[in-house]
Amino acid sequence: MKKILFFVVLTALMTISSIFAQDTGIQLISGPKTPADKASMDNLKLGKDVKIYGWGILQPTSFEFIDNFRAYDMWSKYGGPSSYDSDYAFLKMDITNTALTGKNYLEDYNVECIFDYNYIYGGFARQYDLNKSKDAVFGKDESFTIMPMYQGHYAFGCALPNAVINSEKPLRLEINIDGNILTYHIRK
Repeated sequence: MKKILFFVVLTALMTISSIFAQDTGIQLISGPKTPADKASMDNLKLGKDVKIYGWGILQPTSFEFIDNFRAYDMWSKYGGPSSYDSDYAFLKMDITNTALTGKNYLEDYNVECIFDYNYIYGGFARQYDLNKSKDAVFGKDESFTIMPMYQGHYAFGCALPNAVINSEKPLRLEINIDGNILTYHIRK
């Protein structure tokens, strides 16, 4: 009788502890064990998916020259988004995380715009939270982690002089994220 009572109590305790141990969110337990590839994509195209095994699926969604964009940053926490005015090359891209862990795609990145093979302009990357705004990005220090098989929304840009924007000479946007080199040709 004592043994039966012991096993009933033990089973009940194990069931209760497993209920409290579970989180209500999605938990990835396992997946492929091979490391992520490093890639060099020389010709990103709008609307065309690029898959980097074990790292992510990239989908460039739009490109345009703009003269301002809105951002939620440290200056706008209590009001609406700030506005940044200049002339920008602005590429929007979605990235689906195919890694086994959450990734902050903006922890290790570099963005440059190369004009006429000689002039290099430093750029920026920002992240969107579509639950907060469809058109305002977060500030540069406010990027967040994307969990496995979820999609993050990003903007990669560079402020450029009017002479560069209005020229017909070659212009490309080069994005380096985690050692993956991605090139979007604005003009060839």
